[in-house]
Amino acid sequence: MSDSVVNDSVKAILGGSILGVLATVNDDGSPRATPLHFFYDATGLYWFSQKNTQHAINCRGGARVSLSVFSPDESE
Repeated sequence: MSDSVVNDSVKAILGGSILGVLATVNDDGSPRATPLHFFYDATGLYWFSQKNTQHAINCRGGARVSLSVFSPDESE
């Protein structure tokens, strides 16, 4: 598959309704995976949460974060 096709597919997913899982690490080293809705624009990928949620605290506490995003449309 060419890069332009992959990029178009990625842009199509990011341009629509984005679901994802944000994985972080708790203070005790245990994993935490949080399903979220994401928003994408030309400057980045964002999610909206209260600042006191555990995943938001974990993100502020260090860089051990992973994100998986997918389209709810199974054709993408």
